[in-house]
Amino acid sequence: MRKNPFAGMEFMFKHILEFWTFSILFWMTLVLIMVLTFRESEAFEATKRYCENDREILSKTGKVRYFGILIGGEISTKGESGSADLSFTIVGEKGNFSSNSQLTKSNDEWTVDNLTVR
Repeated sequence: MRKNPFAGMEFMFKHILEFWTFSILFWMTLVLIMVLTFRESEAFEATKRYCENDREILSKTGKVRYFGILIGGEISTKGESGSADLSFTIVGEKGNFSSNSQLTKSNDEWTVDNLTVR
């Protein structure tokens, strides 16, 4: 390897299928962890209830059909308090909308402070 600096590249080209298979599986695993973490959280459940019951959001989106698969953001909790900032997609009767919500947790209950729909 010291005499030929391209020996590592040669190995990679010989095993390109294994390399890309591993890479794709790695990223799919990361996305699955992200989806399961945010989608099943109490913060996102509170956000979904808020979206499905808020008249202003419903006038913009129409009836909510479902929420997009990819949900990202940040959730931090400490005992019965915490905060969350979530980004997600709302699929409604009038189209697809990008959304962002800020939540706070007090007394072990999540409340939506701000929700923007674009």
